[in-house]
Amino acid sequence: MRRLFVTKGCIKIIFKYIVGISTSLILFGGHQMIVGIAYMIGACLCWGLVFVIPNLFPDFSPFEIMLGRCFFYGMLSIGILLSLKRDLIFSLNRRIWIAGAILALVGSLIHYCSLVLSMRYVNSTIPTLLLGLTPVCMILIDIRKTKTKKLRDFFVPCTLILVGFIFVNIPTLAWDTNVSIENYAWGFFWSLVALATWICFIAGSANFLKSTSSLKASDWITVLGVATFLWTVLLCTSSLFFVNTSINHYFIMSNGFLLATALLGVCSSWLGYYMWNQATLRLPLSLAGQLSVLEIVFGLSFIHLANWKFPENIEILGIMTILSGIVLNLFMFQESAYQS
Repeated sequence: MRRLFVTKGCIKIIFKYIVGISTSLILFGGHQMIVGIAYMIGACLCWGLVFVIPNLFPDFSPFEIMLGRCFFYGMLSIGILLSLKRDLIFSLNRRIWIAGAILALVGSLIHYCSLVLSMRYVNSTIPTLLLGLTPVCMILIDIRKTKTKKLRDFFVPCTLILVGFIFVNIPTLAWDTNVSIENYAWGFFWSLVALATWICFIAGSANFLKSTSSLKASDWITVLGVATFLWTVLLCTSSLFFVNTSINHYFIMSNGFLLATALLGVCSSWLGYYMWNQATLRLPLSLAGQLSVLEIVFGLSFIHLANWKFPENIEILGIMTILSGIVLNLFMFQESAYQS
């Protein structure tokens, strides 16, 4: 009961800090900032589902979960393409389709398959919090791209995020005796792959969309979905020859699994990617990357709700430390925006 009281107090403090800083940014940035932050929160809420749904279906392999998500994402995109955007088939040049195919392979297939693999070797906390390093990586990318900011200016907030990551991992490292060192190493490796592919996807997608002014965000998401579907069909066909699985296996899946992967495909893929691209069109890439830490907060919340488990005090401290780093980054962004 005491821990619950302390946790509620901490959550209230965090909420007040976030609301205060966000309000200042909104008042300074105007309508575009309001819409951008709203899109970013919505995208993180959708992406938070990807951390909890795979654990609800342990009988299905990471490959099957990835294919299910990509299949429904691709089917939705093809439906939109044929019914509402038929002119896109011939109006878009080859450069856009090639970029869509590459980013779809990296972001939709390799990323999510490696993410689910990491969660099979260890629990969801490790990959969830490792992906929490996304804001740090986005800051480094923005510094290298703009060359107007210095790394030392972000040393303190980045350190807070890294320390928070360590705090949240302490319960898993100290008390989870079911995870061997070998499994933890493999889980950590696949989490790193998931992080690398995720950074490549979101940064590459945002930069490509900004550099192609004639391409709408909804059209770009549709292109990614169609490319994802083509990759999915290719992988499904190949698996029939190289994997000991009959084609009937794909028609006896449970309704719950199909509904869950459909939710991932529609919500976490199409809707999440769409809102991310809308946010990056209105916000600097570094700020959007910093706000993406809300994906981790939502992911951890969904995990604890699914397990009916209350977070440990050290986990709460870690989350507070991570959010403190993000809030400090927002302060710095507000100050630099005011000076400019």
